[in-house]
Amino acid sequence: MTKSEEKEVIPEKAIPTTGNVSDYETMNLLVEDDGTIYVMDRGYVKYKQFDTWLEQKVQFVTRINENHRVWQVEQELPVDPDSNITRDAIVQLGSAFRKTENSLRLVEFLDEKGRKYRLATSCLDLSAEEIADIYRQRWLIELFFKWMKQHLRLVKLYSYDPQGIWNQIFIALIAYAIAMLIHVSSGTRMSLWEVLQSLRLLWEKPNLLLETELHRRSKSQSNKGRQRGTKIYKEPPIMNTSVGIIKPRGK
Repeated sequence: MTKSEEKEVIPEKAIPTTGNVSDYETMNLLVEDDGTIYVMDRGYVKYKQFDTWLEQKVQFVTRINENHRVWQVEQELPVDPDSNITRDAIVQLGSAFRKTENSLRLVEFLDEKGRKYRLATSCLDLSAEEIADIYRQRWLIELFFKWMKQHLRLVKLYSYDPQGIWNQIFIALIAYAIAMLIHVSSGTRMSLWEVLQSLRLLWEKPNLLLETELHRRSKSQSNKGRQRGTKIYKEPPIMNTSVGIIKPRGK
């Protein structure tokens, strides 16, 4: 990802869980009917939940695998033969034993390496290409966790006690949120990693020194290469949190 393509990722809700909690057990806590398009991977496939979301007009795009069969085809939509879309249809998923009661949209596409992806979605007013691109944006979530592991030392656990692990995760999230808050509100052209480095160096110094560093770097960077347009910064969202889901191990 180049500098010009860099996008900000700000977590709005976090639900930490123990490793034996499946993804679909947190679905109802994460998804709300708020106009957002929710993008999910294969761990969130549950037909009853799809039906509930369809009835509630929740917008979602989720990946499904080849095991999820089409029970009934209501309509095959036209596909541009020059695009990477291989199928666009209105269907019911499942089998005679377990299926969606409501119809949803099935979009299938190939990536640049020829790998096939299958998406189930409730978004009917977007093109198939837009649906595929929305799913590709899910990669930002992976980049977020990669950034957290690399720069906030989540790879190494400092305690194997459950509460110690919990604390380490929350401390890392707090550090990320502080760095992102400063990055967004200051208008600096520094990267988020550079903001975090400056925070580490100047944490115990007066705020004026940090502000000077943020804008000194911004000024020096703006003098290199072409000038960027003025960037408008929005207020960062308030992060919603939930008590983690803890499931005891079976004996």
